[in-house]
Amino acid sequence: MRPHETGSAAGLLNAVRQLGGTLGVALLGSVLLAAPDALTGARNACWIGAGLVFATGVTAGLMTGCPPRPATALLEGP
Repeated sequence: MRPHETGSAAGLLNAVRQLGGTLGVALLGSVLLAAPDALTGARNACWIGAGLVFATGVTAGLMTGCPPRPATALLEGP
């Protein structure tokens, strides 16, 4: 990323984070309210939330396997 693109990248990151939070609350709320009783709905929502957290952890672990680039390569661009 070039230095003049950092503002756009930060804005995109914030927008995607807000969208993910909104969709996550909507999904878990729908699961909670779709169940016949509150306990079953809460249990289902918790298991789905735990599965999503696990999948996020696995994905983040796979993404950190790349070797870091030197700082000079970041300033020069592709």
